[in-house]
Amino acid sequence: MDARARTCLVAAALLLHGCANQQQRATAEGAGLGGVLGFGLCKLAGGRDGTCVAVGVAAAAAGALIARDYARRVEQRRAALRGHENDLDARLAWLRGLNQDSAKFNAELQARLDKRRGEVDDLKRRVAAGQGATPAVRQQREGLQQEVRALEQEVAAMEGRLREARRFRDGAAPRADAQRLAQMDAEIAALEKELVRSRAIAVAMARQNPTV
Repeated sequence: MDARARTCLVAAALLLHGCANQQQRATAEGAGLGGVLGFGLCKLAGGRDGTCVAVGVAAAAAGALIARDYARRVEQRRAALRGHENDLDARLAWLRGLNQDSAKFNAELQARLDKRRGEVDDLKRRVAAGQGATPAVRQQREGLQQEVRALEQEVAAMEGRLREARRFRDGAAPRADAQRLAQMDAEIAALEKELVRSRAIAVAMARQNPTV
């Protein structure tokens, strides 16, 4: 990688970091924005096409930011719950918030799943053309794999939160009225449904990725 390309890769990384700090990281469109910015900055700096493709692909690994943004929102819910873990109303508010965040997460993941099909097809074409060992193709493959790893981590965390909600529900029965227990049952069922969606998307993304 030439000096100009190294310069623009740093610039692209800083720009993406700035977007993350502004909490603008988590849309499927934004996942592709990193690659566009990386390539564009590299070209403006005078880099060669081949080098700039590699820079753009490295920046496009920002697709994993969808999962990271979801984790950030969930942590905010956790912070609001802290100190009120045994309060049924607080738990209900926590679950409702989780379900809102999870529904948004799955919508973004579905959009990303649809969009990345073209990226995977492009990668397969480049591998078939004998470019599998080039840095750009290796980075493209790693970016796609990184998305799957990040999603699988979030799915595992969702499973843990679902178990936590069920444990609380089982322990809350003696001291709660039937109406609020029914509300909690509905929220737990909704969270389980979102988990099933997330797991299915994770499997679909993993199957999309080329094995070569």
